Amino acid sequence: MEKRIKEYNELDFTDDFMFCMILENNLELCKELLELILDIKIKKVELANSQKRIDLTYDGKGVRLDVYVNDSENTVYDIEMQTTKQKELPKRTRYYQGMIDLNLIQKGMDYSELKKTYVIFICLKDVFGKNLPIYTFNNICEQDHSLTLGDEATKVIVNAEGSRDDLSENMRSFLDSLIEKKATKEQTEAITQTEGNIRVASVPGSGKTFVLTYRIAYVITELFVEPSSIVALTFTNKAASQMKHRLWKIKNIHWVGLHLIRSRNMSGQKLNCRLFLRLNKNMILIIQRMPKMFWMP
Repeated sequence: MEKRIKEYNELDFTDDFMFCMILENNLELCKELLELILDIKIKKVELANSQKRIDLTYDGKGVRLDVYVNDSENTVYDIEMQTTKQKELPKRTRYYQGMIDLNLIQKGMDYSELKKTYVIFICLKDVFGKNLPIYTFNNICEQDHSLTLGDEATKVIVNAEGSRDDLSENMRSFLDSLIEKKATKEQTEAITQTEGNIRVASVPGSGKTFVLTYRIAYVITELFVEPSSIVALTFTNKAASQMKHRLWKIKNIHWVGLHLIRSRNMSGQKLNCRLFLRLNKNMILIIQRMPKMFWMP
């Protein structure tokens, strides 16, 4: 496979390398992410003793798990970052589940010793096209949907494109962060210009509110302009609400992360939830320890 050089300012949380580095090096963050996605409480997580790569036969297809942890209740979690839409993802989850089970049980062990498992795929695209933010699958009886198989094997697909209705603020922020749009070169120039007046004229839906919102954030965080001295006007209540929501996300970004945002042409805006402010901070700390360029598959 041909490799290319990837600069560190290309990296964000959806990058497979960075995703694994952040969660494996800060298990408390990993625990909070699992609690956010699954809506459960977890006491503690630790890296699973088993290897992340599972190869059970010489000529069989192995799997390499992104983030593989277990908790104090002996539940196993596999978290995968999926940045492209793959129609074979359902069967991939089946294969991953099977490989994990085979790796968990040894000759002579009773089937009851199989651990409860969650296979979680965080996807940037909607695999099923139903607009749900989270798809959770358990085996149920087709004749009686109230009857579950009880195999304690759950598969979860997180859909970053899904509806934001009835989600917590933290969950909405998490999904927003995964697909936050990037500024074009022209938008970046409008956002960061410091002299004279700026006039942005374009068709509806082209990102004028996006530019205005991020310009407000830029002059506050980079030029140290007092927020009370800024007036922003829109034509509709809906646009005003959208702008207020975007600014609410931006204003809580960790100060260290501003340098990363600036280097990424304002494309790295992440979250108003405590969990991902900390993820951003950890990502920056990891980047600081890296050489400027490194090989990525």
